[in-house]
Amino acid sequence: MEVSIKLNRLIGKLIYDKQLIVNGDKILVGLSGGKDSWTLCYFLKEFRKKAPIDFEIKVCTLDVHFSQEQKDLLQDTVVSLGLPYHIYANSIIEVIQDKKREGSSYCSFCARLRRAYLYEAAQKFGCNKVALGHHLDDAIETYVMNIFYQGRTIGMPAKLQATNVAGLELIRPLLLCKEEDISKFAQEKDFPLIKCNCADIVNTDTRRQYVKKFLTELEEDTEGVKQTILTSMQNVVPDHIF
Repeated sequence: MEVSIKLNRLIGKLIYDKQLIVNGDKILVGLSGGKDSWTLCYFLKEFRKKAPIDFEIKVCTLDVHFSQEQKDLLQDTVVSLGLPYHIYANSIIEVIQDKKREGSSYCSFCARLRRAYLYEAAQKFGCNKVALGHHLDDAIETYVMNIFYQGRTIGMPAKLQATNVAGLELIRPLLLCKEEDISKFAQEKDFPLIKCNCADIVNTDTRRQYVKKFLTELEEDTEGVKQTILTSMQNVVPDHIF
C-alpha cells in the first residue's frame, strides 16, 4: 500500500472515531518545520477538500530565532499548500534560559511553553482547536517515559481540553501513524525540513532518546509490540490497577 494512502486512511479513521473535527471548527495547526507538522498540514488540507463538513485551517509557526531565509521558506511552502500562515513572536528561548531548573528536561519545558503560546495564538486568531503533529511513536514513548521517570500512568490523548483556556481543544490527528511512514511521506513530498535552532545551544532530551532506542529494539525483537502498547493504552482495567 502506498504510504500516502495508508496515512490518509489512518488519519481519517481517527478524525471520524474520535470526532476530532466537526462542522464549523477553526483549527490552528502548529507548524515547527519538521516532517510531522508538514504532514499534518498536508493531510488536513486534503481532508477538508472531501469532508462533508465545513471547517477552517490556519497555520502558525512560533518564531524561535529563525533566520529570515528559514521564515521565507516556511511561508512560501505553506502558501503553496493554499493555507493562511502566521509567524508568531514569543519569548520561549529567553524564558527557558531564565526559568529552567537544573537537571530538568529542556525539551519537555520547551514543549509546555510552545503549547501555551499556541493556545495564545489560537485565541488571537479566533480558533477553537489547536492541531499538533504527534504520531504513534511519540504517544508510546511519552507513555513509557511517564511510567519510567514520572511514576504516572498517563498518555497522549487524541483530543484534550486545553488547561485554563475555556472552549479550546488540542487535537492530534496523526496519533495512529508510524514515524517511519511519516518520514517516508515527507521525503516523497520534499518538504523543507527545518530543525529547531536550540539544538546548537543545549543537549537533547537523552531520556527520550534512550526510550526510543529501547522501543525500537523491542519492536525488532517482537514485531507489533508498539501496536500492542498503543492498544493497552485504550484498554485500561481500573479494578486491576494497584
